[in-house]
Amino acid sequence: AEAGHLRFGRTYGNAAALHPQWSQTNPVHLVGHSMGGPTIFVLQQLLADDFFGWGSSAAWVASISSISGVLNGSTATYFYGCDEQTGMLDEDGAAAFLGRAIELFVRATGGVFDHFYDFMLDQWGIAARSDDDLATYVARIAASPMFLGKDNGAYSLTVQSLLDYDARCRTHPNTYYFSYATCQTFKALLSEH
Repeated sequence: AEAGHLRFGRTYGNAAALHPQWSQTNPVHLVGHSMGGPTIFVLQQLLADDFFGWGSSAAWVASISSISGVLNGSTATYFYGCDEQTGMLDEDGAAAFLGRAIELFVRATGGVFDHFYDFMLDQWGIAARSDDDLATYVARIAASPMFLGKDNGAYSLTVQSLLDYDARCRTHPNTYYFSYATCQTFKALLSEH
């Protein structure tokens, strides 16, 4: 309620749990790429705090592997419109952020965007509609309160957000932590080197 969205998003039917015995005695190995790096780190802390009320602990996670994870924040978020002091977007910044992100996606996919993409934003009240074209859908997303405040991906990738995560999240002695840094070994569409 504080962030302006529903507690739950889309329901995916009768999907079975991939690891129904997940517990302290049957821990998982979590792997996260890019934003997934800090996401799995926070997930382990939520389990350690028994946030979900399942009787969980940090021992539910055997290892965390981050591949090109944004573990210290990304300065690219400021290029996209996040405020350098607060890390947050204002109303004008939200539209600019979304526009630049869509442009980057279109460039990265070689301009191939021949069908409508469902961003799965039902919890924000902006679910995909069959009569939307991409421009209309993006305009509805930009007009929503989704990018305002701290409960969004743009803020979650900032240095400010990751400093907050680092203050709240601990490493746990029985968990293995790996961070894989990557580099580009050849010139590609969006690279200059």
